[in-house]
Amino acid sequence: MEGMTFNMTKKTFNIADLTRAVYGIDDINKSDIFDGKRKLVGNHIKEVQKMLGHSPGKFEAPMEELEAYVQLIKNMLENSENDDALFLLRKKMIDRKPLNNDLDGRALDKLVKIVAEAEKLKMTEKDKELFEKWLNDQLSDDYYTSSEKNLNEVMSIVKNDFSLFDDLSSLKSKLEFQEQYMNDIRTVSAMYRLQVEEQLLLKECFLEVVNSHPHLNAKTMYTIADYLELPPTIQQEIQDLIEQKRQKPSES
Repeated sequence: MEGMTFNMTKKTFNIADLTRAVYGIDDINKSDIFDGKRKLVGNHIKEVQKMLGHSPGKFEAPMEELEAYVQLIKNMLENSENDDALFLLRKKMIDRKPLNNDLDGRALDKLVKIVAEAEKLKMTEKDKELFEKWLNDQLSDDYYTSSEKNLNEVMSIVKNDFSLFDDLSSLKSKLEFQEQYMNDIRTVSAMYRLQVEEQLLLKECFLEVVNSHPHLNAKTMYTIADYLELPPTIQQEIQDLIEQKRQKPSES
């Protein structure tokens, strides 16, 4: 960035530093142009902070995140639709208004993708692929569409079965079938809940152990392949932590 001076020995950066990096201009002469740009960048940072529920205090971030913030601000400044989306969502969230239409949904998706692109700058290629898959999963409506369909089907099945029990003449038989039916549903529910809780527990312990070792790459998500690539001692540490967490409820 020609003509711009920037102290790369700093460990953190502020709004002025971010302005220099975004526009490629310096504030040596304390010009009105730089001051106007700084205020514009500062206002956008405040909007993002408000939307995320962060304190609107003095902005400062680690220097290694500078490139991500530059991309985030440029995405806002160079595309009026992105700027409008941020304003719309921030206003609704501050006013505690529900996001309940297609316009709000598209605006939220747009901002999520903008922030995601900035976050990806901090990741390795492998983690980028994993993050991209995770993000696509989060933005997909497939699960909710399938859930609505399956819930309606479950309700229909249960209602039809209860209606069938009602055809029995004996009250005792009706109640017995109904009770056994509900017991079977509870058993199946408990089985699936246990499987899901085990997956969540493994994820929690994996991230806790891996991120406690400075020599391992810090992670916010993982795959089973990541687990299998760990040294046996780290795998055992994860399993030990799982056992500890399993025992905690029974000890209390």
